[in-house]
Amino acid sequence: ALYREASSPAAMCRAPEWHQDDKFSIEQEWPKDAKFPDVVIDQKYPSLSQIKAWIPASCFEKSTAKSMYYFVRDASCILGTQAAILALCRSAAFAALPLLVQYAALWPLQFASGFFMWCMFVVGHDCGHTTFSPSSAVNEIMGEVSHSVLLCTPFAPWRRSHHRHHSYHNHIKEDYSHMWFTESQQHKIMRIPHLAFHYAIRVATPFVNWFLYLYVGQPDGGHFLPLYGRLWKDASLGDLLRGYASSAVSAASMCLWYHLYGDCVVRAYCLPWMWYGWWLFTVTFFQHHFDEMLLFRDGAWSYVRGAFETIDRTYGFGIDDFHHNITDGHVMHHLFFTKIPHYHLIAATKGEMRPRCGRDAAEMQPRSSQGGNTVI
Repeated sequence: ALYREASSPAAMCRAPEWHQDDKFSIEQEWPKDAKFPDVVIDQKYPSLSQIKAWIPASCFEKSTAKSMYYFVRDASCILGTQAAILALCRSAAFAALPLLVQYAALWPLQFASGFFMWCMFVVGHDCGHTTFSPSSAVNEIMGEVSHSVLLCTPFAPWRRSHHRHHSYHNHIKEDYSHMWFTESQQHKIMRIPHLAFHYAIRVATPFVNWFLYLYVGQPDGGHFLPLYGRLWKDASLGDLLRGYASSAVSAASMCLWYHLYGDCVVRAYCLPWMWYGWWLFTVTFFQHHFDEMLLFRDGAWSYVRGAFETIDRTYGFGIDDFHHNITDGHVMHHLFFTKIPHYHLIAATKGEMRPRCGRDAAEMQPRSSQGGNTVI
């Protein structure tokens, strides 16, 4: 998406310039006569400590047993649906059916398996935020199992980029995952090969972007093999070794799934994995994009202000509960991403917190806008 620049003094600075010699960085240049507002944080936003005081203390309690329950539940659903796919694929009667009938019969199972893989991702996501367990060792181990093994998603590299996303949410230069562009950049985008490619395949984006993000390293840098790009430019040797360890676990897991599923691996694992990527991209996109969302530059950004530029969305049909309320408790998740486990997000969101915050429940609903989003 493209975002227009605001007419406020802080927003009249030139949009970030892209440099083709470093496709993983955004360099921002400020005009010498740029003026900045004296007050950079709007008074309608409470402080993080104020918000914390409005939330029941029980919402900050982490339970290994409860997290393990959700891990076992989601793992059982993944393995159960994939076992059903395997049983069909290896059935002589099923093999005798026309291909279109086979595809139609397998699609619901593959879609469901992909959804359960997405649910498992959210469990591992808690591990990355240290909210799965009070024990750091348990968080590390279960993060590897849930992400690197079951999902072939290298845990430590993902954790590194995702932490950056939370730490700088909606900062036009520092935020990771979804890249921000202003209208003044539109003519430059098509001159950068990897951005032009993404634009060309935008209709297929929900199906391919998670694969490209992890395994190709666009746009933030490598999450698999090799580890490269802006994500790793300041990494210590320990960070790199930890990242490669997760990558090795994921590579071994790919071999494991191929060994277990054989010639059915595409139907039983790869296509469900594609739907997992679809769920992840789609949910993530809608949590972080709405018509009147604000983007911030250095002078206007703050952690709380950025956190409130997410949105809670309700999917219904039991989906929100099954994928651990990451959709309808997302604002709270961004405010306290290392403090509140997924199973406390709704309790923390309800009550007195909503009406006291800058964007209450009504204001946080999707809105239509003719002018697009604003950069300040």
